[in-house]
Amino acid sequence: MAPLTTKRRKLEHASDDEAPQPQKSKVDTVEIENASADEASSSDDADAIQSKPKHAPAKRRNDDQDAALYSGGLYKSSMFKLQVDELLNEVRPNYEKRAAGIKSALHQLKNAIEGIEDHEPLLIPDAIKLFSKTHKIAIPFPDPKPDNNAAYKLIYSKPSGINVVGSYALGTMVKSEKPLCVDMIVNMPKSLF
Repeated sequence: MAPLTTKRRKLEHASDDEAPQPQKSKVDTVEIENASADEASSSDDADAIQSKPKHAPAKRRNDDQDAALYSGGLYKSSMFKLQVDELLNEVRPNYEKRAAGIKSALHQLKNAIEGIEDHEPLLIPDAIKLFSKTHKIAIPFPDPKPDNNAAYKLIYSKPSGINVVGSYALGTMVKSEKPLCVDMIVNMPKSLF
């Protein structure tokens, strides 16, 4: 399927420094092709055609025109632009107001995770007793829970990296009535595996 072609109007006038540059017409290209075909008979004509000065490349358009060209020229319509801007204002949250305490909470969470001391390998029943007595934490095992006679052990080491990812980090969150969700990646060190 052929790409959609649209007519473009020149919105800005060239100044004295930017005089419009002549473009080659179809007649000129046909003459050049005919001259190159007759090259064997008249090499002087071919040299004259090749010695024509080439035109300087056109100046680059600004970003708005590039974006308009990329989107098929639809964004140049002022009504469409106004509708898109209004929609973005309705959907984009106010980060200063809505997510005021998130940065400090993320720093506190990171410091808390990094502050946990390393634990030596423990059998499952020993780990359950330790966490329930000292920290009052119930380990959230999936159902069915592992057998007390399981051969594997539980160990903890400080993470090798903690990163905030997702829509909060990119600034692409959308307004909603639900509470904000912030995605984090916690990389465990290779020594655990």
